[in-house]
Amino acid sequence: MKKKPRPLKCLIRKKYIYKHLEEEKIRQIVLRHLLKYDHVPEKSIKVEECLTHYKMGKRQRADIVIFQSEGVDAKPWLLYEIKSEKKCIKGGALTQALKYNKTLKCKFICLCSRAEGCKPNKNNLGWYQIKNNNKHVEIKRPKKLSDLSKKHKIEFVKKEKIFPLKFSEYSKKENAKKYKYDGFIGKDTKEELYPLIIGLRGGLLINDKKLFKNSIKVNHFQIKDNGIKDAIIPNASGGGYLGDYRFFEIKDHKGKPFNILMSIFGVSRGYTSLTVGIENDKKIHNSLQLRMDKYIKKNKMNWVFSHDGSMASGASGRKGGRSKNIDVIKFCKKSKYTKNLVKSDKIINLGKIPDNKPLTWDNSKELIINLIRYAIVRDEFRKK
Repeated sequence: MKKKPRPLKCLIRKKYIYKHLEEEKIRQIVLRHLLKYDHVPEKSIKVEECLTHYKMGKRQRADIVIFQSEGVDAKPWLLYEIKSEKKCIKGGALTQALKYNKTLKCKFICLCSRAEGCKPNKNNLGWYQIKNNNKHVEIKRPKKLSDLSKKHKIEFVKKEKIFPLKFSEYSKKENAKKYKYDGFIGKDTKEELYPLIIGLRGGLLINDKKLFKNSIKVNHFQIKDNGIKDAIIPNASGGGYLGDYRFFEIKDHKGKPFNILMSIFGVSRGYTSLTVGIENDKKIHNSLQLRMDKYIKKNKMNWVFSHDGSMASGASGRKGGRSKNIDVIKFCKKSKYTKNLVKSDKIINLGKIPDNKPLTWDNSKELIINLIRYAIVRDEFRKK
């Protein structure tokens, strides 16, 4: 029996890739070179960039696109077209890249093939400068990408240094005002929750350092903290939550990897949501949207997190429907992952974090691990 090739982990998308592995191998070599040797910031690089973002009806995806600037000023600057080792870069590949570039309008195109893509020679790499009307001129390969960017006065996205707030700053009104303005606190959320939200979001997302160094084993799966990732998680209403997420690589009892993503957003309905998403090789989706205004209570010493099992939109195969809370809770009670979280037929206890203390891994790991366990089981319920 032919052994299946091992999946590759994308350096930009932060997930495992299972298809077209020969081409993907070259793409990852190019990405590694861009990040390590050319020092291109991650935020300047898009992989499998959909052309629909630029023109309606265009469903093609560009292999690698490098941007100058960011936000509304972001402009595609360099397009990489990747071909597998068996394919020639001349002719068809260039025609395809030029076709994509009619939409992207990059200033330069680079064609890559063979696994030696990061140290190419004239037989497996071509560089082209794009003139008016998408006309191209072959140019000499630059020794460094920075040489090309400086010559044409291109500025990449600069990585903004953000420092977590000190514990004494959690309750300051100006910080709460900024978090609301940035969309991290819902407009109707009670003020008593502000310090908790600021502290929890800061602990999860502002500090680039990993919460824990080595992978840890919980129940029948392993968890590894992979830092912070920019993503969009679709929601039931057809929209999505775009922003930074703390993401954890999970391996189940069969060794199959997938990602769990966590973040906090103020939503359009006015409340604040702790969002937990799941990303596998096929898609990324919302598994749990915990309404912090409703499911967090304060006792004398701690903030206590719980949930009532509510699950909407397509649960149990009913499109746009809602499952009964009791059915979800009963399912959790039978699961090896969450059976100890169910204390009654109405409530799932997710954990607690201390009040009036800075967030650390030691005082938040119970909550984070339980959120991961609960999200996994909710997905299992949806599949049944």
